[in-house]
Amino acid sequence: MNTAIQAALDHAVQSLQAEGTLPSDWKNTSVLTRTKDRSHGDFASNIAMMGAKVAGMKPRDLAEKILANLPEVVDIAKAEIAGPGFINFFLNADQRFTVLDQIQAQKEQFGKTQANAAKKIQVEFVSANPTSSLHVGHGRGAAYGMTVANLLEATGAKVEREYYVNDAGRQMDILATSTYLRYLELSGQTLVFPKNAYQVITLKKSPKVSSTNMLMLMYVVWLMFTKMFLKMCNMLKSLMPMAIKWLFQAIKKSTLMA
Repeated sequence: MNTAIQAALDHAVQSLQAEGTLPSDWKNTSVLTRTKDRSHGDFASNIAMMGAKVAGMKPRDLAEKILANLPEVVDIAKAEIAGPGFINFFLNADQRFTVLDQIQAQKEQFGKTQANAAKKIQVEFVSANPTSSLHVGHGRGAAYGMTVANLLEATGAKVEREYYVNDAGRQMDILATSTYLRYLELSGQTLVFPKNAYQVITLKKSPKVSSTNMLMLMYVVWLMFTKMFLKMCNMLKSLMPMAIKWLFQAIKKSTLMA
C-alpha cells in the first residue's frame, strides 16, 4: 500500500514541477511512515516540509497544493494535513486485511525480496569455546544467529553460516595438558588436578568417550614417550585434536537435543 501512496505523491510532485511551484531539479527525499497513533491515519508523509523551502512556501500551504494534485488512490479513504505540514493518509477498512490474502497466496514466499541478491554474507554464531560445554547463552546465540541468517536469505543474500572453532592459543595448551593429566589418572597415578585446568575433561567417567578413542589416546601417549626425540610439547600438541573432537561431540549432541 505504501508503494501506491508514494507513487501518488511522486505524481503530485511532477505536476507541481510542471506548473513551476517546485523546481524541476528538486529531488524528493521525503519519507512515508506508518503512524504510531491511529487517529493520525495509517501513513504519514513529511513531503510538504521537505519541499517548503525550495517552493518558498509554508509547509501547510505546499501540503494543500500537493493534495490538490494528488491522483485518486482506490484504497485511500481520505488524506488530510496535520500539525506543521504532515500529510496523513487513512486507508479503507477493507484494505487493512488484504495482506492476509497475500499471505495465503504467497505462503512461505511472502515478504521475501531480492534486495541483497548480489551480496554474500557470512554469519558467525554460537562459536562456543571448545574447552568447555554449552550453556544457556549459547542456546540464545544459536536461535538469534540462525534467525539473522534466515532473514538475510529472505532478502536474497547468499548466506554462509559459520561456527568458528577457536582451537589455538594458551587455552588449547591447557586443554591438552588437562587431557594428559586425566590419562595419568586412568593409568592409576594419584595426582591433584590443578584448579586452572579444564574440569570438563573427565575421561574416567565420561560416557562420550568410546573404548576405541581411549585406546587411541593410550597409544598416542605411549608412542610419544617411547620416541625419545619427541618433546613433551609435541605430545601435548598431538593430544589436542582428540580433546577437541570429544568436546565437540558433546557440544553437537547438546545442540541437537536443544
